[in-house]
Order: sequence, then C-alpha cells, then structure tokens
Amino acid sequence: MIDTGKSRYDHIPIPDSALLDAIEKGLHRGRAEARRKIVRRMAAAAAAVVLVLFSCANVPVLYSCAQGIPLLHAFVQAFRMGEGGVDLGPVTSEVDGNVQSVSLSFLKDGVQTDRVPSYSLFWRQAPYRLELSLHGIETFPLERLKDALKGLDAVADIYETVPPKEQDVSFTIVLKNGYGYELMEFSDPGSLDIRFYPDAYYAEDEYPPKQILYTVRSGAVPYGTELEELLAFYGEEQPSQVKTEEGNFLLVFGTYDTEQEAEAALEKLQGKYTADTKLCLGSVRAGDIPRDEP
Repeated sequence: MIDTGKSRYDHIPIPDSALLDAIEKGLHRGRAEARRKIVRRMAAAAAAVVLVLFSCANVPVLYSCAQGIPLLHAFVQAFRMGEGGVDLGPVTSEVDGNVQSVSLSFLKDGVQTDRVPSYSLFWRQAPYRLELSLHGIETFPLERLKDALKGLDAVADIYETVPPKEQDVSFTIVLKNGYGYELMEFSDPGSLDIRFYPDAYYAEDEYPPKQILYTVRSGAVPYGTELEELLAFYGEEQPSQVKTEEGNFLLVFGTYDTEQEAEAALEKLQGKYTADTKLCLGSVRAGDIPRDEP
C-alpha cells in the first residue's frame, strides 16, 4: 500500500527564512537561544508553508508522530501570553488529552469549526499559572479538562474562575515549579493545544520559585456571589483571581519586587476606591500558592 502521507510530506516545499523566523518568534519569544535552535531545526525539517510537524516526543513544545508522518492542520501562532482566535458566535467545546498536552476543539451546529473562538491568555506568578478565557462558549467540559490534566506531572491544580462575560469560560491552570508551557493555535480545523514540559530556563520577566514577591490583594472569599461582587466593584482594574491554599479566592491587583512599590500601588488604589475597600499588602514566594491571610 502506498504511504500517501509520507509522499505528501516529501513534496512539501521548504519555507523561506521569513516564515521560519515568524514561527520561531511565535514559539519562543523571550526563551533561551538553545531552545530557539532546536525549534528552527525541527521547523525546517517539517518544511510546510503553513504546516508545522513535530517529530520528537521528548523535546519541549514538539509533537510526536504516532505512525508514519501525518500532516497536521494549519499552524496559526504559538505563545505563552497574548490573544487570538476570531468571533465565531456561540460554540461548544471538546477536550482531548495525552501525557504531555491538552487540545481544545470547537463545534458549531455539530460541525468542527475551521478556526477557534476569540480568547486571551495571561501568565502569572505566585503561583506560576496560566489564565485562559474563551469568548462565546455555550458549553465547556471543565470536568473533562480537569480529568485530562490531573495526571500530568506539570500541573498542580486547575480551577474555574469568574468569566468576564456571561458567554465566556475562564479557568486557571497552576504549574508545578520547574515546568513551562506553550499554547498553540491551529486552523482547518481549529484547535487550541497547550503543551507542558520541564523547563530550567526563566524569561526576563520571571522570578525563581523562592524569590519573595509583594502583592496588592483583597481578603479571601468563597467562590460564588462574594467573589462576583468583588469583581464587579474592581472590574476596571482587571485583577487576577487566585485560589488560596485553603480553597477560597482572592483578587490580586499587582505583583512587585519591593514592599515600597506595593505600598505605593495600594495607596493609589485606596485613594481611588476609598479606604473601605479593605485591600491589603501580601507577600509570597514566586512559586507558592498564597494563603487566606496575607
């Protein structure tokens, strides 16, 4: 039997250097040069104008080939923080996972979409976590996502957060110290893939796990009405929702290197919202989960 996938792969033209540079920047903006070289070699070997084939299972951010050389769907972008997708109107979502990654696909009228709905991704510290919001989602299998992530070495926790709008879905994935991730967006069909990997490198805006950081934060409240009321009051500040060790939630308005910087930020917020807001200073190590009490 003719291996048509292998034949198609052999005839894919090598992309020009401009495309390789774009892929490289998308995959590894701010990462170490050693990792850039690995991805450039793999992207060149894949050699598809709009396709990226990942063929080494043990190399970070690279997909493994199960059999033969399958052609992946169209690569759009990859990053650790940013926005993407398009407005698709209401869609539903499905989750698939393996030992290294999870993949989110989307359905409209029972048919998988060619693109992904608009979304935003933020990277935070104390603890190390990624916050993902998907816009225009009718139903989302959060429990299925939790099950898919539960067995991954990189993941310490995953929890739902209050979304910005009614038809949005928001959740936070907490990473264990020493792990990194990449989010990759594909089209034809559309999917969002989040891959986790051991990572000894830190970007310029990251802190080692034991470094003390200072925060401006609210008091801890249960998930639900009290948290929603806090968010409604402080919505303009776009605070981060953080689950505490005790299982409650608090709002974090900023993370600072020094206590003096945090005090100045707190004073500014209290002047804007009055002292009755009951905000306070907190301190926590970059890799740790905060407690109810600062």
